[in-house]
Order: sequence, then C-alpha cells, then structure tokens
Amino acid sequence: MAQDGNSRRLKAILDAFDIPLAVVAKTCGISPTYVSRVLSPNDQLTGNDQFWIRVEQSLGKLVESRRGRVFDVRAAPVHVVEAMNKAE
Repeated sequence: MAQDGNSRRLKAILDAFDIPLAVVAKTCGISPTYVSRVLSPNDQLTGNDQFWIRVEQSLGKLVESRRGRVFDVRAAPVHVVEAMNKAE
C-alpha cells in the first residue's frame, strides 16, 4: 500500500463530508488525475509538499462544498416554532 498518512487523512475527510474528487481538483487548482493518483492505494504517488500545502489552504472551502449535511437535525414541531415567535 503506497498511501501515506496525508493521503489517508484526505480520503477520510472526503468520505466523511461526501466531497467529490473533482471538487478537490477544482478547488485546489490541481489535475483530477493527480488527485486520483494520490488517493489511490495502488499508486506510488503520495503527493509533493506543494500539493499538500494547497489542500491544507483549501480545506475550509472543501468542507463548505460538501454535498450533504454532516449532522442530522430534526425539524422543530410547528407548535414549538409558534411558541418561540410569541416569546419574542
């Protein structure tokens, strides 16, 4: 397995936040092929320092671009919302 710690961390973040590889490439200004190779456990490419600096700098934007919610939040019942409005 060629994946280093950084590759494993990035893969975990992408999986946790449901961030597509293409979004990483676009946000970081890096070739999708390069990102794919860095994340592949079967490829010897682990990413150079410039790649990891760009990913680190773009991490906030990447998380903001996630496709789904991270936390499950139930909708508030109507009577609770109405009571909140009356309390103001």
